[in-house]
Amino acid sequence: MSAPNVRLDLFDRVEKPVSKGLLGILLLLTALGVATFVMLISGSNPGRGWQIFLVNFLVFTGISLGAVTFTAVTQLSKAKWHGPLRRIAEGFIFWLPVSYLLYWVVILGRENIFPWIHSHDPLIEAKRGYLNVPFLIFRGGGGLLALYLLGWTLVKTSLRPDLAHIKDRLTGFRRTVAERITAGWQGDEAEAEIMRHRRSHLAPQFVLLYVLVVTFFAFDMVMSLLPTWFSTLFGAYYFMGGWLSGLAAIGIATVILRRRYGLEDVITKSQFHDHGKLMFGFCVFWAYLMYSQFLVVWYGNLPLETQFIAIRRYPMWTGLSIAVLCCLFLIPFWGLITRAAKMNPITHALFAGVILLGIFLERFDMVVPSLNQKPESFPFGAPELAITVGFLSLFILCYIAFMRTFPIVPLTGLPTRAEHTSGNV
Repeated sequence: MSAPNVRLDLFDRVEKPVSKGLLGILLLLTALGVATFVMLISGSNPGRGWQIFLVNFLVFTGISLGAVTFTAVTQLSKAKWHGPLRRIAEGFIFWLPVSYLLYWVVILGRENIFPWIHSHDPLIEAKRGYLNVPFLIFRGGGGLLALYLLGWTLVKTSLRPDLAHIKDRLTGFRRTVAERITAGWQGDEAEAEIMRHRRSHLAPQFVLLYVLVVTFFAFDMVMSLLPTWFSTLFGAYYFMGGWLSGLAAIGIATVILRRRYGLEDVITKSQFHDHGKLMFGFCVFWAYLMYSQFLVVWYGNLPLETQFIAIRRYPMWTGLSIAVLCCLFLIPFWGLITRAAKMNPITHALFAGVILLGIFLERFDMVVPSLNQKPESFPFGAPELAITVGFLSLFILCYIAFMRTFPIVPLTGLPTRAEHTSGNV
């Protein structure tokens, strides 16, 4: 087995520093979001703060897990087209440690989030074997920790070859991290075989664990907000939504990074086309799962099965549900149906942004109506916006931290400039 190509020219290209002004703005917006959240939960209506906190926690955790799952799925399918998109997807792993800390914040606010904790409804009492706080903490805390650690182990198998070739060019903290990840390096040929073997085992494990943990996560963090309602399909519907959000976030990040670092020779329009087909296909699959769940509820026509939909027929929530359908199916379906829209970076990012907006609205529609069924006014204003922007700013800071620690594109296994020029790609 021959040693892989090493694109050190790419490392020099992506070392461009991030603007200190941008970092300052992101830190300020994060602090504003934290202050607004503390103000809301300390006020007369703490539930309002906890609701929007849970919505954003679900959205950004879903994006990160969906993006890391993309790297596992492409490994399972032995995909060749994704190339540098793999590392762009791996960058979302840095949100997961923050997500784990935020999970415990959710647990701290459980009295304001989970209505089943103090309920004495006979239907809920019959579920106490599952709906109890110790078991909730065990499922969520243990499951997420296992999933996050396995995800980081998978990402390290991708980082290790790159860091082995550039660690001598790094300093300080980055040098220390690189030396730890590359400890025991056995040379290009041996390591290529070892890492291939590890990824072939880790990828299916991660996908299976993702499905299992996120299914229970959906039951605990969303379905239990309306504890007398149930749906056996809801777990699949939820984790596929997270996968779709990860695809959309990868699309936006790819367009931004391609332009910023001049990666047009590495990230081609052909890759946009393939990635766009994935977004298009899974928008259709999301609609299929949504309709499948609705169909069962409709023909069952039982009060306990229909209450989730019945609540969302309240006039204030109807428009929100229509917006979700438009953003997650109708707009991206007709927008991405053409080859040109998939391959054009601007339209690619535009429809990816519509999908992410749809995911946020969907998570909002899952959480807030269940806890606030008939509010006097629509429960989204300046405080909710400030908290959401704070989450987004912290999310971007985590991604920037990954970019400043590791190369944001793979340095090994990609074609050289000469190969691009000769067309042998």
